Amino acid sequence: MFRPGSDPVKHTITDFDVFQDKIDIRAFSGVGADNVGSWLVTHATQPANSSDTLLTLDPNDQILLKNVLPSSLHSSDFIVSPHSSSGTA
Repeated sequence: MFRPGSDPVKHTITDFDVFQDKIDIRAFSGVGADNVGSWLVTHATQPANSSDTLLTLDPNDQILLKNVLPSSLHSSDFIVSPHSSSGTA
């Protein structure tokens, strides 16, 4: 489970399994059940010359997934708020 912080933090996950693991980002605003797929398109990038994915959760929080390509990630790899990202159900 990840939560927003006031200091810049870059977490690294070295053993993420896209078929088994899930990343809990319910505490971050702007991503919900209605937009997690489009959120991934704009927040998951592949650093140059790597086979990793960098997830930018907010201006202070990032997660580096080692040996996971952005194209391997799906909405089902994340636990998000079941409510709309706009704050309405």
